[in-house]
Amino acid sequence: MAVLWRGERCLLRYSYSYDLAERLFRNPHRWLPFNRLAEDIWNEQNVQDGAVAAAIKRLRRKLGEHGMGALATMIVVSGYRCGYFPDGQPV
Repeated sequence: MAVLWRGERCLLRYSYSYDLAERLFRNPHRWLPFNRLAEDIWNEQNVQDGAVAAAIKRLRRKLGEHGMGALATMIVVSGYRCGYFPDGQPV
């Protein structure tokens, strides 16, 4: 499984990074709380916010390493929530 964007390809295989990317990219312009992401992706409520933040960081780093730095910057973290904002930073 991979992210394809503007002719670039980032192979994520089946991983939490892929699940996170899919969840964010299918819900543009929406803030998603870390606890909701933990429930949806890890299928449990006991995942620490630090694990979610680390997964977001890994995803952004992988995208950047594969020529998708601009896409990575569209994944925004604010407190204990994140979102994908393709048209720029949220207000």
